[in-house]
Amino acid sequence: GETCEDVDECLHMCPSNAMCTNTPGSYFCTCSPGFAPSNGKLSFTEQGVHCRDIDECSQGPSPCGPNSVCTNALGSYSCSCIGGFQPNPEGSLNFSCKRIPFKCKEDVIPNNEQVQLCQVGAAVEPEHGSFCTLINATFSVLDDACENRTAEVSLKNTAESLSSVLKQTSTWSNFTKEETSALATVVLESVKSSTLAAFLNPSANVSQTVRAEHLEIESKIIKEGCTEENMTFHLKAQGDEMKIACSIIEESDSTGPTGVAFVSFGGMESFLDESFFQDPQTPLANFQSKLKMKMNSRIVQGIMTGEKKDGFSYPVIYTLENIEPKQEFESPICVSWDTNLEGGRWMSSGCVVLEASKTHTVCSCNRMMNLAIIMASGELTMEFSLYLISHVGIIISLVCLVLAIATFLLCRAIRNHNTYLHLHLCIC
Repeated sequence: GETCEDVDECLHMCPSNAMCTNTPGSYFCTCSPGFAPSNGKLSFTEQGVHCRDIDECSQGPSPCGPNSVCTNALGSYSCSCIGGFQPNPEGSLNFSCKRIPFKCKEDVIPNNEQVQLCQVGAAVEPEHGSFCTLINATFSVLDDACENRTAEVSLKNTAESLSSVLKQTSTWSNFTKEETSALATVVLESVKSSTLAAFLNPSANVSQTVRAEHLEIESKIIKEGCTEENMTFHLKAQGDEMKIACSIIEESDSTGPTGVAFVSFGGMESFLDESFFQDPQTPLANFQSKLKMKMNSRIVQGIMTGEKKDGFSYPVIYTLENIEPKQEFESPICVSWDTNLEGGRWMSSGCVVLEASKTHTVCSCNRMMNLAIIMASGELTMEFSLYLISHVGIIISLVCLVLAIATFLLCRAIRNHNTYLHLHLCIC
């Protein structure tokens, strides 16, 4: 006899972006993941029903999590992180973003109007054209560290790119003081961020030295911690040196292997000279205009992953090579670059001089100086000596005058007509 065979309706009955399930004598359609039926039913057989793309990014909360960017696609979506954040590989199955452990472009001098104009490509005055060119060239290095989160950051390329910025001495000399300090801050932060980004790469070398014309970097990754008690790491760049104790490494807030680096900038001291020194916290600053000051070292920079912001229990020791031999009448000052003071100024807080010879000066600092440490030397002039003697003499005279008035008022045994006259003369 005759037999009836099931007709497979799935060959042509379901719309695009749908899956068809054949059943004996019938069928039903379901939309593919990322799509929803236009009639709102989970499964359907009616003709004219369409599977529409679901915009997962419009749903709340965002499937990508905080600090992220959700991009909808046909039947799916993709996630990325906003500036200053990167995908968290150690997170849960869901996508998440974590903050990049260094500064990016939006974090460096964010309130500087001239720098902001350079970034947006707005029309600038001709005299600011060179400044914008160097700022944007430096920011491109910083962008490589912040945006190429999956690519290895090359310290050699960083050093060569920034060395080309530093060597344009004739251009730097034409900048205003505010432009010079702003560009210097961007250069210093770019070196720091690029170095920290290089430490994030698991395949990074344990130790490497990078040399460019105006920049030298020595970096070291400490994977196994301190193997010996009182162990000290020495990092050298050009003629300068940084010593960091193992106890400081152990204080690091770094979640993985700790990376440390030491950077020495050649020629940068000619731009950031003694005219940027400002330190109202020390008595020496009160007589700054009476001192002959000069920059007498290269600018250096200490870097460490997971650095504590409130200082270390033990000091970091920097040994800086003097550009000119120290004279007997000169006194070195260890200074650091403070971006919070007028866009960038040299300050002596946080460091003290341990030792000073003709060729080198040793500074002891309570933290890794994030930007730079330099030395300024001053000659005590005759004008300053007279200034100091006269003010000390005035203070002593006033103290003696107060004592004389107190004596005439309080000692009854010596009161007479003469002391009465002396008292009024003192008061006058």
